Order: sequence, then structure tokens, then C-alpha cells
Amino acid sequence: MLRGCLEPTDRATGRLILLSLAAQFGNVGDIAKGSAHRQVLHGATGTLLARFGDDATYWTCVEDFEGDCTPDDFYVNEWYGLTDLARDFGLVVASEDEVGVFWFGADD
Repeated sequence: MLRGCLEPTDRATGRLILLSLAAQFGNVGDIAKGSAHRQVLHGATGTLLARFGDDATYWTCVEDFEGDCTPDDFYVNEWYGLTDLARDFGLVVASEDEVGVFWFGADD
């Protein structure tokens, strides 16, 4: 069912997608630099993705993003929504042992 809806991505971009979800679909750079909240989010996303190991594969429906793939300028522009919700994107991570689905949808 999801074949053709999700595109492969890499771990670094996957981490930025998680941070974008935490920033409520906003620019990750809007989270104040040096703030405790930002430090906790960066640490949490790293810990979360580390559990899947180095050989994990990453998949998303994000089709376009702005920035040079750094936390300070990453912003999701377009995605292929899987539902009728206005905002509907996320990340799927698969390892040999488990699959993680990190998704959020919202009606604006």
C-alpha cells in the first residue's frame, strides 16, 4: 500500500525531519540556539535513531525541503500526504529487528 508513497532518505535528513515535527512543522532554526529545549531535542533524536543501528534504512514522504540540511535552516516545503489532513508527513526507520514510524498529521 505504501509502495510509491515513501522515498528513501538518509539518517541525517531523517533526524532533521524528526526535529521539524518537534518544531510543529516549522523551521528547525526557530528553536532558540543554545536553549535547553533545543539541546534536549537534538539529543533525543540522536538517541532515538541510534537504537536502529548503522544499517537502518530511512523513508519519508517529504518531497522537498529548503536549506542545506542543517538544523539551522531545514524547512519542509512539500510532502506527499497519506491522508486528507492538511499537514501529514513523517519518517519510517527500519532495521533488521524493528520498524519505527514517526508521524504527525494536523488539520490547519
